[in-house]
Amino acid sequence: MQETRILLQQSVPVCDRTAAVDAAFPLYEACHPRPVKSAGSVPTIRQQAHTGYRNRCHSARSCSRSIVRSSTEEGGAAWRRNSQMIHNLNITAIVENTAGTLDAAGEWGLALWIEADDRRILSDTGQGHTLLHNARLLGIDVATAEALVISHGHSDHTGGIAALMDAGFRGKTYIHPAALSGKYQREKTPPHRAKGIPPVSQRALLSRVADVIESPQPTEIASGVIVTGAIPRRNAYEDIPDPFFLDENCTQPDPLIDDQALLIETHRGWAVITGCGHSGLINTLNYAKDLIGNSRIVAVIGGLHLFRASAERIKATTENLRVFGVEMIAPCHCTGFEATGALQNQFGSRVVALRAGLTVRVSEA
Repeated sequence: MQETRILLQQSVPVCDRTAAVDAAFPLYEACHPRPVKSAGSVPTIRQQAHTGYRNRCHSARSCSRSIVRSSTEEGGAAWRRNSQMIHNLNITAIVENTAGTLDAAGEWGLALWIEADDRRILSDTGQGHTLLHNARLLGIDVATAEALVISHGHSDHTGGIAALMDAGFRGKTYIHPAALSGKYQREKTPPHRAKGIPPVSQRALLSRVADVIESPQPTEIASGVIVTGAIPRRNAYEDIPDPFFLDENCTQPDPLIDDQALLIETHRGWAVITGCGHSGLINTLNYAKDLIGNSRIVAVIGGLHLFRASAERIKATTENLRVFGVEMIAPCHCTGFEATGALQNQFGSRVVALRAGLTVRVSEA
């Protein structure tokens, strides 16, 4: 099957495993299309379901392993290595702004299907319009996922939760508690736009309250798979320029503390998977290093929320990204054409734009 690589605004059939691509990142198979078949205190999801609700999954600690930090010889806090690394990691965009394969549908949003050896994880669900359509087209049974990870509480990442559960999903859902708060985007004139988890998705979560794991802390959800929890903001240039608020009158800015990333350890190094990356890419990678110590970060995949960023911020991001020595960058969703172009100018063939229906593969040599 012909492989397709998306470059900026064009879909160009250039990724045919040429020697140049193999030399650039020999352990990765990139842009590979899957076969197509035809403000204030926020009530937890349990408090919303029942004030006195108790169950064995009351906290992340009871349902999954919390991260153990230990001092290393090199210094710094690191996740203690007591898990099995992933040999083969495939990440497919089920939902993305634009389609990368025939018959796939695009929508503003993101949902990534993660195949980590024999584990299946869904990161976000998009708005819900294309999740099941594209999944069927790609031969993916989303109901088989053992976990759903919500990167943050915006509707373009959570709108498909109800459809996912109606399709038979019975796994755990990992979410930051603040994702459940009211979220709004300011318009030029009122009424302002609701931006949070849609009511139908909220009801779906309430119906499966025993399987919802709320935690602001780093949590290991499977062997070698970590949800970061809240990401510290440490630099001045990675601000939140968008008009996001916690109240419908748009008077209380939303710091988006619910933004979190997914870290997956492979034999080659760690892959960092973002939803929108509202915390900032460099902040996210710095915090990932806090958790994994001196282990390498080899891949960054997901939305980087640079489509409204200034030229100065894009430049600072691309320059500081060089320090991490990342071998593969697959930007999508809210990254923006200008930022994607800047990344390609800086990193060349290491950058692969990810679109709905395309898969990036991180494999052991």
